[in-house]
Amino acid sequence: MATHRYGRSLVGAALAILYLAGMGWTAEENDESPSSLVKQDLDVQDGTATLRWKLQPGASFRYRMEQQMDVPAAGRVPAQSAMLGMDVSWTVVAVNDAGIADMRLTIDRIRMKTNSVSSASDIDTARPAKDALEELMLEGTQPLLEAEFGFRLSPRGESSDFTQPEEVENLRGALSGADSNSPIEVLKQVLALLAPTLPEAALSSGDTWEHAAQARIGEDGSKSIDLDLTYRGTVERASLPLHVVDFVPQIEMSAIRGGLIRIRSVTKEGEGRLLFDNEAGRLVEFEVVELADMEMSLGADKKTTQMTNRVAARLLTENEPVDEGAP
Repeated sequence: MATHRYGRSLVGAALAILYLAGMGWTAEENDESPSSLVKQDLDVQDGTATLRWKLQPGASFRYRMEQQMDVPAAGRVPAQSAMLGMDVSWTVVAVNDAGIADMRLTIDRIRMKTNSVSSASDIDTARPAKDALEELMLEGTQPLLEAEFGFRLSPRGESSDFTQPEEVENLRGALSGADSNSPIEVLKQVLALLAPTLPEAALSSGDTWEHAAQARIGEDGSKSIDLDLTYRGTVERASLPLHVVDFVPQIEMSAIRGGLIRIRSVTKEGEGRLLFDNEAGRLVEFEVVELADMEMSLGADKKTTQMTNRVAARLLTENEPVDEGAP
């Protein structure tokens, strides 16, 4: 009974973080944090390219994704911060004649840190439990670590046909009810950022396009993600030409928590960047930093604050070991 209770608490907290911020990941600002991709002064060369995902049956690649969310105190609501990290594997199951791939996503590692006035936690499925309580909490991650999620991905990055195990959906409902976020809706939000739809035509430096996506939050909430993207050209990394795309995000979210607390957030300012390996046909690195105005209301009591959210991902090398010190 204790294992079940603590496990639910952990997974519920993880889903709540995803629900509020939208997934991906960002390292906390400490000595272990990677340099910010959006802040790097890249030596970008003008270029022309038709960007496409190139997916072959049986291919598999891994991403390390991380997210940091910080909310300052607002009235009686204390300051809170949360970090969620995941190593995920993408496997190409099959590809049809149009190049559309059936994909399988599995979660290989979860790391979560939360901090508020009332509680703090720090767990990592890549390391042994430090005590009995952490061992119980780690057991609660098993439904997510054992799950296989599915989706389809086109050469232009269009995602569709999302699937998830029934056990995961049932777990969500048992944890928080109808107002919590489904992992499938979280996956949609992830792919809206990591795999925005690519233009059909070839791009030249300075060309722009837009991408928009919608996702549900519980029964009554929603999240819209709009990106204004600009193709910059190429930059060389490890003797490979990577294509640079900068973008400006506009993200709006509205939801109800616990049937009582209404939450609404709107991007105030933000910037993002992705690096794409067009030869291999896959994303190599990604980051978006967002400052959002956030409004929380309970009846007539309304508080406004700002939330900072940083989401990042990078492609892992084939035999890259787990760095237990890294987020």
